Amino acid sequence: MSTNQENSSLNNQNNSKYPIEKLFDLKRIKSSHLWLTLYSPLGLCLFIIRFFIFLYVLFVSSILPHSSTVRRSLFFILGISITVDEEYFRKLKAKFLVANHISDLDPVILNLLMPCAAYVNSSSSRSSSANNQPCYISWLCRILKRDDDGGGDGDNNVYELSTKNIPIVCFPEQSKTNGRFGLFKFTSCFYHHDSLVHMVFLQTKRPFFNVSISPLGGHWLADLFWILFLPVTIFKVKHLGTLEKEETETFEQFLQRIQSVMAIENRAGNNNRQKQQQQQSTNKQNGLKIDEYSQKVKEILPQVPLNVIKEDIAITNNIDDTVERILNGVVKFEPEPQQQQQQSSSSVNDHSIQSTLNTNIKISAIDNKNFAAKTFGKTSSERVSSFQERKEQMYRMARIRYLRKRGLVNNSNLLLPQQQQQ
Repeated sequence: MSTNQENSSLNNQNNSKYPIEKLFDLKRIKSSHLWLTLYSPLGLCLFIIRFFIFLYVLFVSSILPHSSTVRRSLFFILGISITVDEEYFRKLKAKFLVANHISDLDPVILNLLMPCAAYVNSSSSRSSSANNQPCYISWLCRILKRDDDGGGDGDNNVYELSTKNIPIVCFPEQSKTNGRFGLFKFTSCFYHHDSLVHMVFLQTKRPFFNVSISPLGGHWLADLFWILFLPVTIFKVKHLGTLEKEETETFEQFLQRIQSVMAIENRAGNNNRQKQQQQQSTNKQNGLKIDEYSQKVKEILPQVPLNVIKEDIAITNNIDDTVERILNGVVKFEPEPQQQQQQSSSSVNDHSIQSTLNTNIKISAIDNKNFAAKTFGKTSSERVSSFQERKEQMYRMARIRYLRKRGLVNNSNLLLPQQQQQ
């Protein structure tokens, strides 16, 4: 009873989060038709070339081993790429695997990783439209079919393969899904000869173009055309672990538990990827913000190295606080070695601008980078007032240098507060 309650609660959680429409792609083309139109000449050339290579692959498949490197390379030329921990799957000694169903090529993809046989349920065949099963799949991998009367030869073949240590892959979903939001209801199609199950999850994506690999109601010929037409279709294979049947469980209950665990594991993986993407985006924004603040502080205090400013900006996240810490000696640094040359060149440029604009400001007063007070304040209020005056003067000088650099300076803007009072 407890197992049934846990399975029902897990299924309710999985089904309540996403509507059933999210499991399927209703449209094949979801990207802009403009880019597909521009790409179509190249895509048609690729399709023609790959179609003849595809016929060659069908011929060679009866000769080459299923997991050979040459076979993998030929499929890559066809535009099919597989992302997986290949060394892990080679060492994986599994008799029975359960995987989700996202395309007609799923048995072929797993067969390229490890020689195996795919178990096809008759109910999934009946749910498809008539004659909508790819005829080339049986050429590329071994397909096991169960009889319509629910018996005999299919299970016997599965049992025979299991005794020969040939892995069996089962796709218990009643229909192909998109593999992004969840799993469709499993059917009790897998055989009853092994209690240990390895769970595998398949996902697919297509760079550059948002085109579904197998939309709801799509024909296998159209699926094959888009695979050969588009630049690349990436299949990602992920191993989710193993489950073992409990003694008190029926095979239907065990299958429901497999479905629930696969859905939860995939959802956790998607959430982790979303968190990583959000964290990367946040770090990028923070980096741009630190660079912007550091440049502003560098304009105010050009003698301070930029890396020192960035380190302090990362701590304070505030321009005024960083300037205050530098002026108060909290931040230790060594002036840049070319500072004196920069001061002399800046003084020459300021003299030329002074003669042109006929301003009333002395160059030494503007370009003086020593902001220390002449006398130390006796009271705290005097010291605070002195600091505020020095900070305002510092901002004023930085503004004047910026205006001169951009050629936007005029006489009124060049007057310091002390000179404005005079």
